[in-house]
Amino acid sequence: MTRLLMCRPDHYGIYYEINPWMDRRRQADRAVALRQWEGLYRLLTDMLRFHVELLPPISGLPDLCFTANAGLLVNGLFVSSRFRYREREAEVPYYTRWFLERGYRVACLPEPAFLKGKGMPSSAVICCSPGTAFVRNFRPIVCFRNSLDGRSTPWR
Repeated sequence: MTRLLMCRPDHYGIYYEINPWMDRRRQADRAVALRQWEGLYRLLTDMLRFHVELLPPISGLPDLCFTANAGLLVNGLFVSSRFRYREREAEVPYYTRWFLERGYRVACLPEPAFLKGKGMPSSAVICCSPGTAFVRNFRPIVCFRNSLDGRSTPWR
């Protein structure tokens, strides 16, 4: 059964700018965001029959609803994100505690590595870098692939 983690966007808003897509002058419509979230939740649970676990939203963590950024989950091991920007750092202990309380093994990358998880396909190649993610500056410190049969293997 496919299992997903979601968090309602109850506290979502643009309160800081850390990438070109964020502009505090152009806020999302919270009512529309909630309707869209509810529609997606119903599609996943009612129509597709996915098991969706809900992470409770927290005031002061507006990006918590982007649960794909929490980290990477591979074979029962949750590798917690290490966000580049201080504005998102407070999410990490919350995600980490949530996974620990559910019996997952948890690991964190050593500094100075940054990792922002993404919803990755099962055949993805996953690389983590101590520098910027741009290819010209990419220096991998951790790189592995998650094969289709569920085994994680080092990338050489």
